[in-house]
Amino acid sequence: MGHPPRSIIPQPPRMRSKELIPDWLREHSFQRLFKNSGLLLAGEGVSSVLSLISVAITTRTLGAEAFGVLVLVQTYVYLIDRLVNFQPWQGLIKYGAEALDARDMPRLTGLVKLGTLLDIFSAVLGVIVALLGAALFGRILGWDDRTVQLTLIYAWVIAIKLVGTPTGVLRLFDAFHFFAIQNAAAALVKLIAIAVAAYLGADLFGFVIVWAATDALGFGILVIAGQVELYRKGLWHWWRVPIGEWRPFIRFTVWTNLSSTLDIPVKQLDVFIVGAVVSLEGVAIYKIFKRTAHVFTQLVNPLYQAIYPQFSEMVARGEYAGASKMSTRLGAIFTIIATPIVLLIAVTSQWWLAFFGPEFAEEWHVFTLFLIIAAFGVAFISIHPLFTAMGYVKQNFVILGVANGIYVVLALALGSMLGLLGIILAYGVQVALVLLPKYIIIRRRIQAHVTAAPL
Repeated sequence: MGHPPRSIIPQPPRMRSKELIPDWLREHSFQRLFKNSGLLLAGEGVSSVLSLISVAITTRTLGAEAFGVLVLVQTYVYLIDRLVNFQPWQGLIKYGAEALDARDMPRLTGLVKLGTLLDIFSAVLGVIVALLGAALFGRILGWDDRTVQLTLIYAWVIAIKLVGTPTGVLRLFDAFHFFAIQNAAAALVKLIAIAVAAYLGADLFGFVIVWAATDALGFGILVIAGQVELYRKGLWHWWRVPIGEWRPFIRFTVWTNLSSTLDIPVKQLDVFIVGAVVSLEGVAIYKIFKRTAHVFTQLVNPLYQAIYPQFSEMVARGEYAGASKMSTRLGAIFTIIATPIVLLIAVTSQWWLAFFGPEFAEEWHVFTLFLIIAAFGVAFISIHPLFTAMGYVKQNFVILGVANGIYVVLALALGSMLGLLGIILAYGVQVALVLLPKYIIIRRRIQAHVTAAPL
């Protein structure tokens, strides 16, 4: 008795690959997001790895203490830049999205002109403040004359950091491939220059020159990329267009700048706190922790950069619930991405940290805690751009002011008692104090919008 033909035997249904993917992942908004973030990830992933190698070569060549001096010099310069830089890219994206939605190109071009003027003003002011304040700042922290002189050299990097408006332009027009090229190219040039400096036996002065020059090169590439995109969009002669209504843009930019200033304790001041309550060697170890965690966070940071323009567009159309739902789904994606990476890096940290030196490997358990806290922040990172896109810049200022004020007090107290562990614990408290209020305010805004919506 023969077997029936295979074609008439009932076969179990096959799951097509598309059926394994949730429908919402195939929506245009997510397809656009993944495309843009993929471009950023390609560039920033390469950049982060190359940068970490550059740090490793610098540390191995100079030693932990001299590298700590380089970290202090670089941190001071970018601290001043953070204080005086208006960072107009956030306002350009928010109000530029509204202008694009209304097809008001003169208004958009005027915003580009206003943002560029703010960039130039910030750069000039930043250089002046950095040069004049170096000696005073160094005296407060007990720096020697050599450290102050190195700071005066590095301060000129601010003059080239005219990247606020170019960043806004490139993100607004989805030209994220420029960021990928800029990040990878600048990091490669820096690595080559540092390798040459190490081969030639350069001292701390030589490495400061190399780091400053390559940082300036990276900023210059981004400025050129922004102008290229404006040319492609027919907005090349932006300086001839009148600015028009500037007050909302300035108010928004001032509040975002104030909020950014309040974020300094966690982004830059933490290094000085470590130097004050731990040690100069502790500064070097902490910097490696931050740099290594930066490689991890860069895996999802492209999504953060790409989502803000989309959130701004959705809020401009009144799609609050849709933006919130997208934020929640991104949180799930970030968690799935972060968990295995955190486990892998943490489990192996005791071995690869030894590459930087034995003193780094001894703090592997502190690094593991730091990485877990950073991963928690990454899982909820989309809350921040949504909060800004909704226009909560004043509330953001208050939240950061309270959270970072508590952070400074805790970091000084716990750092004095527990060393680097205390600094990390204070950081964990700060992350929680920033995320929770933002989440509550966003939920209330959405509920109020849904309630007020017509049936």
